[in-house]
Formats: sequence, C-alpha cells, structure tokens
Amino acid sequence: MKHLFTGGVLLAALAVAGCGSGELDVRSVVRSNNDCNGKRLANLYYFHQVVSPRREGPKDETAFRSFIKSRKPEQLAEMDVDPERLDGLFVSERDGEPFIIRYGVAIPGIGGGHHQAVVFERQGLRGRVEIYMTGPKVVDIPRDEMAAYQQGTHDVLNLPPEQPSE
Repeated sequence: MKHLFTGGVLLAALAVAGCGSGELDVRSVVRSNNDCNGKRLANLYYFHQVVSPRREGPKDETAFRSFIKSRKPEQLAEMDVDPERLDGLFVSERDGEPFIIRYGVAIPGIGGGHHQAVVFERQGLRGRVEIYMTGPKVVDIPRDEMAAYQQGTHDVLNLPPEQPSE
C-alpha cells in the first residue's frame, strides 16, 4: 500500500509538472499540489479511490478521517497533513467554513484520466466558490453553479477526442 500511495503522489506530481526540460523537484511539486486544505482533501480522496476494492471514495466523513489517520506519518507530512489535527483540514482557509464533500464517488471506467468534483467550499468569496477535483484540478465558479458540480454533471473525463466518422 505504501508504494501505491507514494506512487499516486508521484504520478500526480509528474502530471502537473509536465514534460518540460530541467530537473524535477518532486517534493516541491507534491507540496504545491497540496498547498491548501481543499487540494489535500481531494488528493486524499483520490488515494482512497485508488486503494478501495470498488475504486470509490469514502462513504462518509468518519470513514474518510479513519482512512487519513491510517496513512503513514511520512506520507501525510509530504502533504502537510497532521493526523492529530484533522478538524482544521476539513475547513476552507478562504471562507473559514467546513467543506462540503461528495462521498462515495467511484472512479469512472477503466483507466484514463478524470476529474471528479469531490470537495466544495461552502460560501467562497465574493459570490464565487472553489471546487477541488480529483485529477487534480481546481475550478473557481459562481456559487449558483455549484449544484451541477455536486451532482456530478460537471465531472470531466479526459478521453481522446472522437474521430470523425467517414
């Protein structure tokens, strides 16, 4: 499991870093992809999906907290997560409100990239909320558009474009 978790962090880091030239500082990339609570929760949610036999997210907050606490301390330290202070992790730094989390979301299909909206700011700022997706991806939208993301209708699959039929 350790290798799967670490591998997932590394893959996410490499995906975000891209293929540019120059040396890759994986630790810096991992930290930048976990620089706020919403990103940390979305990444931890994704890791739950990856290790779950059904490839799904935690069923509720209790299960999510248990999963986080079950990770090795050095893995959590890379993400700047303190397993003894999880209450703060579940709160947005931007609006000071607890996040809304979409529990039980399964990874769609077999393989392939995807972005699933799983962590939502409750109030946001100036009428806009940030939504944190697996994949990783963050979107900033008007608050009144949040329901579509919470229902999963704005989850995005990164599939190759369809070829025109002849």
